Amino acid sequence: MPGPPRAIPERTLRVLPTRDRVAELLRERVRAQGVALALGVIDLRSLEDRLIRAARLDPIGTTEARLVVSAVAPDAARGTTLAELATQPGFAESFLELWDTLRRAGIDRVGFERLAAQLSRRPDSLSGRRFTALSRIASAYEARLHSRGARDGVGARLLLPRAIAELGRARLASLVDGARVIEVERNAELPVVRARMWEALARAGLAITIEVPVLPAGDDVVAPELVGALELLRRNLVEEAPSVDLRPMPLLHDDAKLAAAGLIPFVPPSRGRALVSATVRNELELIDAEDERAALRGVCAAIRELLHEGVAPHRVTIAVPRLGLARHRVLAALDAAELPCEETRGQPVLQAAPLRLTIALIDAAERDLPREALAGVLESAYVARRDTTLLLSALREAGSRDNRGIGHLGRLRVHADKLARQPPAPFGAPTPTEPGRAQQRRSEQAARYHQLADRWEHLFAKLRLRRMATLREHLDAVFAALRALGIPRRCLALPELGDGSRERRLERDAVAALARDRAALEALEAAGHGLDDAASAVGVADAAVSLTDFRAHLEAALAGVRERPAGVSGAGIAVRDLVDLARSPSDYVFVIHAVEGELPGPGRVLPFLDDEDRQALDRAAGRPVLGAPTAADAGTFALACAGVRERLVLAAHRHDADGREVMRSRYFAALAAALGHDHPPRSLAAGVVPSCAQSSTRGQLLTRMSMLAREGRPLAGLAELPGRGELERALSWAAGHAHDLARASVRLPDHSRALALARLDFSWSGQREAAPGLVWQGSATSLEDYAACPFRFFAQRILRVRAPASIRDELDAAEQGSVRHLVLAEVMQALRDQGLTPLEGGDRTGHENRLAREVCEAVLDRWQQHERTGPLPLWYLHRDLVVRDLSRTLEGERRFAIEAWEPGEFEIGFGVPAEDGSGAIDGTPLAILDRDGARRFELVGRVDRIDYRGDGRELEGLIIDYKSGRVSDRLRFDQIARTQLQLPLYAAWLATRRPDLGDADAAYVSLRDGERSQASLLDLCLSSVELDGLLALDPNERRDLRARAASEQDQPQQVGPPDIAAGALDLPEIGQRNLADNVWALLGGVAEGRFDVRPHDPGRACRYCSFGPVCRVERGDELDEADA
Repeated sequence: MPGPPRAIPERTLRVLPTRDRVAELLRERVRAQGVALALGVIDLRSLEDRLIRAARLDPIGTTEARLVVSAVAPDAARGTTLAELATQPGFAESFLELWDTLRRAGIDRVGFERLAAQLSRRPDSLSGRRFTALSRIASAYEARLHSRGARDGVGARLLLPRAIAELGRARLASLVDGARVIEVERNAELPVVRARMWEALARAGLAITIEVPVLPAGDDVVAPELVGALELLRRNLVEEAPSVDLRPMPLLHDDAKLAAAGLIPFVPPSRGRALVSATVRNELELIDAEDERAALRGVCAAIRELLHEGVAPHRVTIAVPRLGLARHRVLAALDAAELPCEETRGQPVLQAAPLRLTIALIDAAERDLPREALAGVLESAYVARRDTTLLLSALREAGSRDNRGIGHLGRLRVHADKLARQPPAPFGAPTPTEPGRAQQRRSEQAARYHQLADRWEHLFAKLRLRRMATLREHLDAVFAALRALGIPRRCLALPELGDGSRERRLERDAVAALARDRAALEALEAAGHGLDDAASAVGVADAAVSLTDFRAHLEAALAGVRERPAGVSGAGIAVRDLVDLARSPSDYVFVIHAVEGELPGPGRVLPFLDDEDRQALDRAAGRPVLGAPTAADAGTFALACAGVRERLVLAAHRHDADGREVMRSRYFAALAAALGHDHPPRSLAAGVVPSCAQSSTRGQLLTRMSMLAREGRPLAGLAELPGRGELERALSWAAGHAHDLARASVRLPDHSRALALARLDFSWSGQREAAPGLVWQGSATSLEDYAACPFRFFAQRILRVRAPASIRDELDAAEQGSVRHLVLAEVMQALRDQGLTPLEGGDRTGHENRLAREVCEAVLDRWQQHERTGPLPLWYLHRDLVVRDLSRTLEGERRFAIEAWEPGEFEIGFGVPAEDGSGAIDGTPLAILDRDGARRFELVGRVDRIDYRGDGRELEGLIIDYKSGRVSDRLRFDQIARTQLQLPLYAAWLATRRPDLGDADAAYVSLRDGERSQASLLDLCLSSVELDGLLALDPNERRDLRARAASEQDQPQQVGPPDIAAGALDLPEIGQRNLADNVWALLGGVAEGRFDVRPHDPGRACRYCSFGPVCRVERGDELDEADA
């Protein structure tokens, strides 16, 4: 006889806190069973959304809500303490944050008005006046929504309990997947509005069971913040949901092995020591790092150790109290350590480069396109305009600061017309400069400026955004400006790369970057359309808003949009906020940033309310409405520790990322005290290169071991290490390069070297049809650049990297040098034409000074009329400085008048285009033959000035080269023909050009004070045998010099420079020195593609180098302190 029928178990729906928790549960089922179905499981937000849609409440979005607040707040707050604040762009978002928080706590519009009236009974109450203003805005906001039959998200949840009661049983059963029992997993927060929803479901016939964390029995002395956090959860359910069953979940239970760690900071020290069990002592680790970087290294090293032990990455979680502030640094540390990570929250899309550029464009338009802000937009890599630098330079020259009045282009056209006009004739002594040819150049420049203004006219019309317009008009204008700038087109274009493996990696990264940029632009377009639709939905589509308010609305619409999280989905180390960890358990947890101010933090700051306002609100409501500011962090920390299954690591640091001193968290200190002296925190010292035990990456470990090998210290256990051969080779290389660790080799492969030499027009073989035997035409400056640092030569003359042009108003260093150079050249020419050179002083001093002052003023007047001067006050100050420097220079000339040097020629070019713009070539280049005489290097350039003295066989020549800085110790014996090539090359050119000269000398003259280099080139050559034959250019004579030097040596060795010299460091420091041989050695380095990062003297070469951002050598300023 069959028995009684078996009872069918009631279907249960399990509600989890977040979608990530649901995904984690399903992955656990897949790993355990091989397959998992999402039946009987749902996250809390999805259940709420399902019920809201079924009740047809249809809430508006946050964008619509912000627009409504922006529309009603100014009028509603008029005459209150918030009248001015309500007109600010960010007010709507702040108000909605406060209003949503109050409504989640169960305070609706009527209740808020009643509380505000109660608080305002005291006329001198600041809180009462503030709450009155807020209640008026809230009432106006709710009235506007009601008039349009709309409601926002929190408003829909307030109406949800009543709507659930109106749903039929069959409809409700389908919404909960036919379940009769709903089990709700513990959550870190349970507001009143959600408790009312559970009560409505319980009254509809469903059995609701909610897990509620409670303190263990017997712990009566617990910190108030933790008691308050847990009591708030329980009280909301008891008062608002009496029909719901509560399932107490003690923080200390058998499955929570490390829950005691979350309770210790909130109990007395004696109780805390009693809670430390053997499990807590073994599975809890504290890291006390000197700085944040050391803490991240220690955590990464500990995680790598776990992975080596066989722990799967998905079982490890890194929790940060406030992830958004430290997200980039944490992900960078994991990436450097090559640890797979999974981030639950992606980067805000607003941080993407195209969107940052969009906001910068709107910000610049708000301020009438100031030149600095305009440069930040136009110089972006996303703006494909080749003449941007020319435009900014022209605007700077025209003195245009912003787009007000006639605008940037109007001022540029005015400046072009000014250039095209005939310059006034200089007064005083006539000077043979300008008129026809210079005026032609100015006219051509003016025409170029007019063409430049015409080319940019269309774009500037798009960049001028209207100050007041509707949202749709603002959006159309911004999108039109972005299209005019070419940003969407640039985000679709891949760069042209080669076919090598490195190029393929670059192409892969470029594709990923373009995908991010396209996603950002799509998010911008979606946000723009959403903003337009939201304005239409709430009836403000035709209302004009300011450009500032539009930018605030657009930023707020994009703030909630995030990129796809980086990392490996479901199989990497989880990077989460500590709040998310409180809702989802994990096996191995690393809590970092355990410092005061972050754990615990200052609590959730609500706009417009301070601590007194919170207390006043609680007193008026008769219950805690918002809870204590630190209660949330206390509950979060306790629940997070209770969810740790295997191991917990808490990391604190003493200094933050900016070097500021911080305090360890009180939670960290309490745990350290409870563990006792026999289990102290692990200390990690700060350092740029970590120790071997703290190294978390291969590069860090190899760097540390290389430092040990360089110091000659033995490495214990090296024989037992895997890959010993490769490691030994690396360490041997490090020891061999110990003297030059700061340098980096750049040797181009064959195809890249061919492209580089083609860009230089450099033919090492000398096989040219037009000029047989010619290897290269170059200047002395280019050779000095290669000698001082080959990489600087590579960046400037092959890659043609240009430092950003200055956008400052005052004259830059080049302009200051140019105006002084022009003044001194014309003054000395005028003095010579009047027969006043060499300057004698004495009775002629007054006449010399008057003539010099007249010529100087004429030059400065012409400069002021035709060149860029910047603001007049700065220019007047600089004019006075130029006159002062000229007086000092003339005094310096008088001091050297006793040597009887007579200025003879000015601005003499050789192998360079003539200054008249005719296209003719001035002079003949200096040909320097190689050792065999078959090939030649041609030196081209322009000499500032040549002085002569004597006559006949006693005739001598002196080349003067002007410098803006000090020159007293500039010419150095040990650097002649090594890094200082200009003066020897100019002297060799003069000796070749004027074979009638008995001697050809060269010296520097300062444009600041007229001082000359302490010793001229000839003085140094005559003082040392090493410089005998320095200027010899004939190959046979140079061969004899090398043979003579070799015969004087005791042991046979190479004489002279090597065939290939990668900079001056490869040139010999002692021995016979010849200019031509050194030049050809440097040319050999160029021919071999040797462009190493090898500054000869970092203290001097790197101080003013503009290629620091792409160079891997530390600035050497400190090396030059003694010389300074």
